[in-house]
Amino acid sequence: MPPLKLSEQFRWYPIYEDTTRFGSAVTNQCDLSVRNACADIVAYRQSHGLAAVVNQTLALLNTAMSAGLAEFYNRPGVLHPDWLYPDPHSVRPVALVLEDERGQAIAQIPLADDLVPDLAAYLGEWSQGAVPPAQPAALNLWNALMDLGAFSLV
Repeated sequence: MPPLKLSEQFRWYPIYEDTTRFGSAVTNQCDLSVRNACADIVAYRQSHGLAAVVNQTLALLNTAMSAGLAEFYNRPGVLHPDWLYPDPHSVRPVALVLEDERGQAIAQIPLADDLVPDLAAYLGEWSQGAVPPAQPAALNLWNALMDLGAFSLV
């Protein structure tokens, strides 16, 4: 079989499982937590303007702290280490989404646990050109992508 590469007609991205306490930079879980806790500040600014937010800073921050922002801190001014440095082993790719040129998802392919440590290496190789891998989990992903027409000749 001649070398094949992932076709540029498709885009792919991983879906992650994030079991960290506060979320990580890889997923939007931490951003959503902050946005939820600070929703009253955003709403107040939209209805009253920035100057009013500045005038009501203490009250608005107290509301945000009560709404969950305080959970991110060990004590005032000191963020919890799990917020700053989430456990990298608690975030892992669990699926690969394949999209067409219009951004329409055409498949979500589950990822085997034993494939995850080498996933980036495989996808990098496949983006340049490769032959089917020997490792069974990688071969399963290769075949799933092949069935979807995601490869082209180098």
